[in-house]
This record gives sequence, structure tokens and C-alpha cells, in this order.
Amino acid sequence: MKIKNIITNTEPCALHLNGGYDNNKYGHSICTQFKENYGDIKKEKLREDVALGFYMLGNKQKTMIEESAEFFGVEVNNIYCDGLGVPPKKPANAFTRRRLLKSKPFAMEKFLLKNKSLKYVIGWDSTDVFLAKHPNKIVEIFEKEFDCKFLFNAEKNLYPKNAKSIYDKLFLKDEFNITKSKFCYLNSGLFIADVEYYLNMMERYREIDKQNIKGEDQARFQRLFSENFGDIQIDFDCKIFQSTHSLSDELEIEN
Repeated sequence: MKIKNIITNTEPCALHLNGGYDNNKYGHSICTQFKENYGDIKKEKLREDVALGFYMLGNKQKTMIEESAEFFGVEVNNIYCDGLGVPPKKPANAFTRRRLLKSKPFAMEKFLLKNKSLKYVIGWDSTDVFLAKHPNKIVEIFEKEFDCKFLFNAEKNLYPKNAKSIYDKLFLKDEFNITKSKFCYLNSGLFIADVEYYLNMMERYREIDKQNIKGEDQARFQRLFSENFGDIQIDFDCKIFQSTHSLSDELEIEN
């Protein structure tokens, strides 16, 4: 059982249903079909030098990442608990919740400082990330097909809009060959990162964060992406990650 992107002719390992339900009805339909046909998936131990680090804010029910990870027999680490302490009850106020979500990069940093023996971390949005393949496959493709330290999900939608000037400059680079892909914008909700690189990167992240630019962590990572193009890349061929925002018929399920 696999999910195929018929545009890029790739089989992504994880889906990010970013941007709310209304923008992801097709993505939810694909995930539902996939779950109904999971069958007997072989459970496999996660590599000892890899962790799943996802940010969970006191959700009463299992999150999407927890549910899909269970099928593969993999544990998900709550970086809020491990990095910042016991999570609060899920805030009713949307503004408060968004403010808390800004702490994700710092929670991940604290989690990784406690787990420096790790080589890679996969993260980090918990309620809208769905695993279609074992996380070990994510690492395998990352090591074989990408020459970078930090790989982000890519999406068709540009957010925040004030990042347009960053991409106007990036599109001029010969190396930034996105002419054949609709998925050309960084999405920070799903990624794989080299742990040492992530920890070293946080010094610059803090400098950017102090500028209070609009767009939470995604806007800050877009700035880092433009400054560190090469070390930081996006998966615009959807070899590992797949954003389902605004998709309508780009995916199909194959046995």
C-alpha cells in the first residue's frame, strides 16, 4: 500500500494536511482510504539514532501522527513535555494557542540537548501529519537522495505572503530548480534535520526571532532557508514529504 504523487511520480512517506480541514478535504480523504486498507503492516524498530519529535498541546485524543506511528510500531516524543515541561490543557483562545506554537523551535532545542546521541530528528506538527511509510524509510531516502542537513516539506501555497521577496531572489538561482514543480514554498510543519546542525542553527534563529516578523516559525525558517540555501533544502519533488493543501487530484493510492 502506497500513496503516489502522479505529478512528480514519487511516493511520499509522510503527508502534512496543513492549513485546516477546508483546505485539505482531499488530503483527509486520501488518509482515510489509506487507513482503511492498511492491512498487516510490518512493525519495525526505529533506528536508535533517530527520534520523532512532535509538539502536542495536551490533546485529549491521540493526534494524527500518534495514530499513524502506531501502525508502524514507532513511538512519538512530545517535545512540549520533554522540552518545556507538562503541556497546558488545549487553549480555547486561538491567539493563545498560536502564541504557544511559537515555542516549537525552542522546545525542540531543549529536547535535542537532552538527546545529543541522536543523529536525526523528524518533526513536528502533530495534529495534521500522517505517516504513509515507516520513518526509517524517510531517513533512508534522505541519506541517499539529498545532500543537505535540513530538509523541509514543500507546498504550493506561500505563507506568509511577506516572504515573497525571499522567493523572488531564490528563483533567480540556477540551483533552485523548481520549474517543474508546483511545490516550491517551504512548509515548516514537517521536516527531517541533522541534530547537530539544528542545535547550531538556533543561535541565528534567535536573532531572526527578535525581529518579530509575521508568520511564526515558518517565516523565520524561510529566512534561514534563503541564508543557508544548500544546507537547508525543500522537498519540491515530494520524495519524502507531501503537503495536501489545495490538492484536488494529484494523489492516488496503489497496492
